[in-house]
Amino acid sequence: MEFAIQELSMSMLIPDKEQPRKDYEEIQEFSESLKTNLIEYPLLVETTENGKYLIIDGHRRYYAGKKANVKKIYCKIYPKLTNLQRLKIRVNLEQHKKNWKISERDIAWKELFELMKKETPNLKRSDFARFLGVNWDVVNDCFDRLSLEMPPNVWDIVPPSFIHETQGLEKDFRIELLKKVSREDL
Repeated sequence: MEFAIQELSMSMLIPDKEQPRKDYEEIQEFSESLKTNLIEYPLLVETTENGKYLIIDGHRRYYAGKKANVKKIYCKIYPKLTNLQRLKIRVNLEQHKKNWKISERDIAWKELFELMKKETPNLKRSDFARFLGVNWDVVNDCFDRLSLEMPPNVWDIVPPSFIHETQGLEKDFRIELLKKVSREDL
């Protein structure tokens, strides 16, 4: 995929509301460091019809830069992407970052799986796991968590082993257990 690297005005950048990561920790500390240090890695952006650039990756750097009154920032610019292309790039990048919350990851994986399934109707979870580079059980646990329809923050509190330890129990009983476990951890 072709791209260009260019310094862009911060006013030309648009944060993506569909970004799976919602928690931007340590923005204040990061913005303080930007007053004396440069942003080392370019933001990944794509062109839009209105001449602005949608941020694919680098939201934390963007918000910290705005807070530190950075006027321009280097960006890796992609042409207009499809939702599937954008999500593949984003999920691939997030897989290698620390502190990606389980709830954010699960939602992004589900969206990516559904988009990929439109292009490949027989796509299996095992194929999706190979694409992500993770064990099939990890993907299966993701869909199992989502099937229980709990608020996303519950999965950031409950131990990851919960899904395996409660498999085979009825859904309603698992939900009651989840509510109890998450209340105790709060």
